[in-house]
Amino acid sequence: MVGAGRLETLHEAAKAEGRVVLYSSLNLDDVKDLFPLFEARFPGVKIQHIRATGERLLERIVAEARAGGVRADVFETSGFEVYGAMNQGLIEPFCPPNLQELNPGLYDSGCHWIGVRTNHDVIAWNTNLVSRAVAPSSYEDMGDPRWKGRILMEADDVEMFNALLSNDAYGEERGMELFRRIAANDPRLHAGHIETADLLAAGHGAVFVGAYAHRIEQLKANGAPVEWMKTEGVLYMQAVAKVKGGPNPNAGKLFLSWLVSVEGQQALADLAGRYTLHPKVTSAPYAVPSAFKAYASRPEHAQALAMRQRQWDQLFGR
Repeated sequence: MVGAGRLETLHEAAKAEGRVVLYSSLNLDDVKDLFPLFEARFPGVKIQHIRATGERLLERIVAEARAGGVRADVFETSGFEVYGAMNQGLIEPFCPPNLQELNPGLYDSGCHWIGVRTNHDVIAWNTNLVSRAVAPSSYEDMGDPRWKGRILMEADDVEMFNALLSNDAYGEERGMELFRRIAANDPRLHAGHIETADLLAAGHGAVFVGAYAHRIEQLKANGAPVEWMKTEGVLYMQAVAKVKGGPNPNAGKLFLSWLVSVEGQQALADLAGRYTLHPKVTSAPYAVPSAFKAYASRPEHAQALAMRQRQWDQLFGR
């Protein structure tokens, strides 16, 4: 295994620290088998997982750093939030021993962040409330007045908004006009993609613009009446980074190195049901058609986030 010697060296140093503090938006269902695997692979190192949305975790890291009490060792969430932490000087560059296994486009040149998984941000619907005949086939469909009062959205899904407007397929003018029509349909905004998907499954809305495909697949597997649109969607890069000044630096390096390795990435796919970004991972948790149009959102696209946030707030009255 590439980098195996370095991992064992890091393990010895990490055992003296005893734990790694991970701030991550991975939900509890995702990690219930993943974390025990890491802890069995590296005895003596436990994972303390602080779970919240990426936005809340970034706020927490910033607040703790300002108060002089950094508590996180590793930050793993949306590339936008990781990029935000990097811009505020809260990320320490770290190149794991297995970095050469990854495609160059999956990390920045200074090793501030590394892509570990991707979310397909799509449109989903409750099959008890939306028949196959009228199910949406594009984002444009969501501007139709027949969906008025029936749409759910995640309250802070500015990244999805930014990706669509930054992509040539929609662009600024067409994208803004589409979202004006979506806003006119009075969508109900809720905090958290996972929580909003649960509301969709419970029938609190007919359509969810901005659902994570993996969560819809998990709900389907448990018998929920949900489905997702397989024609187009936003592709989020979820990234991992080492927090500057974390209390357990060796354990942080160990966990980060393992997570981006073939072993960690395969476990993320097999045990957490996530699409991973390692080129040698051999399985995917769900099928995405080859004709699926993916509008990529990369961490550096966060540079337009302040402008998009203002536009989003104006559209949805926040």
